[in-house]
Amino acid sequence: MQSSQALAANLQQIRLRRGWTIDDASAATGFDASVLEGIERGVTFLSRTRTNDLAERLGVSVEDLTG
Repeated sequence: MQSSQALAANLQQIRLRRGWTIDDASAATGFDASVLEGIERGVTFLSRTRTNDLAERLGVSVEDLTG
């Protein structure tokens, strides 16, 4: 699985496991809902720095998010 596909799948899995909507995830991370939705659809890509920020705000490792 390519890293963007892994990021998309893992972000969605983390979000759903927590019972979060996109809006809930947005509120928890400070990332705009449209950005998170785009990541999950595989049409929005993050820099390494933004990926690190997202992982930190989710309380997961970068590897868990991109693995």
